[in-house]
Amino acid sequence: MPSDIVTGIAEDNEGGLWVTTAGGVVFFNPENRAVTSYHQMKGYSGSQFSYVTSYKARNGDIYIATQGSLIRIKPGLIRQANFTPPVCITGISMQNKPLAIDKGNGPVKRSATMTEAISFSYRQSSFDINFAALTYAAPEGVQYAYMMEGLDKNWHYIKKIM
Repeated sequence: MPSDIVTGIAEDNEGGLWVTTAGGVVFFNPENRAVTSYHQMKGYSGSQFSYVTSYKARNGDIYIATQGSLIRIKPGLIRQANFTPPVCITGISMQNKPLAIDKGNGPVKRSATMTEAISFSYRQSSFDINFAALTYAAPEGVQYAYMMEGLDKNWHYIKKIM
């Protein structure tokens, strides 16, 4: 959820819940407990939602009021995009210093964008990896997670800094 502050809830004809929060609109599917955040919606400019925000019309459309506009959602027409943007490593640093390409003894043998594997000595246990998802469609909707093979059993989701 983009925010813990819920300002309104409307149930659609299929039993899904459209939730307005202080941080945006969320769809909750109670069948599989999936949550989908909608950061970019036509007519939604990021303004705060009113406290009486959600209404379902007889035809099934959901109306959400913001302080500056009225948004209509046609739940039956929304399709989930199944696009996962490619992720590119843009830099590698050790002790807050970017690692230079060193074909001899250094851990980075070529450009970070072309490196498939990297090995560090036990003395090089603190490093940073910079990366970016290659998408312009809705970059604020990208969620990053990482797992170090052989060390982690679960994914670590990265909190967004805005």
